[in-house]
Amino acid sequence: MSKEVSAQQVNDICRISHSTTMTGEMVSASDIRIDGKFIGKICTKGKLVVGEKALVEGVIVCNSADIWGEVKGEIFVETALSLKAKSVYTGALKSSKVGIEMGAIFNGTCNIITTEDFKKHLAEYFPALAPKPAGTPAPSAAPAMDAKKL
Repeated sequence: MSKEVSAQQVNDICRISHSTTMTGEMVSASDIRIDGKFIGKICTKGKLVVGEKALVEGVIVCNSADIWGEVKGEIFVETALSLKAKSVYTGALKSSKVGIEMGAIFNGTCNIITTEDFKKHLAEYFPALAPKPAGTPAPSAAPAMDAKKL
């Protein structure tokens, strides 16, 4: 049973290896680990881990993050962000909790935000993933085709 559980956990993590460079937009409900280079927008409902030799440039929206490598850009974190001892961060950080280890390099601004602030940023950068206010009607389905017009 333990092999099945650990295999499932490994398969639930999106990984970008050290020899990979990606650009674009990545959206995931699972955790993400980046050991290579990523330029663009990242959104995950899980945890983002940036490895020691990784470089990430762009906008990050995530539940939590551990940064071991280099990140340039804006980060919006719902719960907690940790900058590890050898990490380098340049940009605007917005999180409810921040931990910066001795030796980490931080160049930029830091704002402590609420869950409501986080949801606003999520809606700004990833509108399709933002929670809808209660009572908001669901989008209607496409109109049925009229056989007479065919």
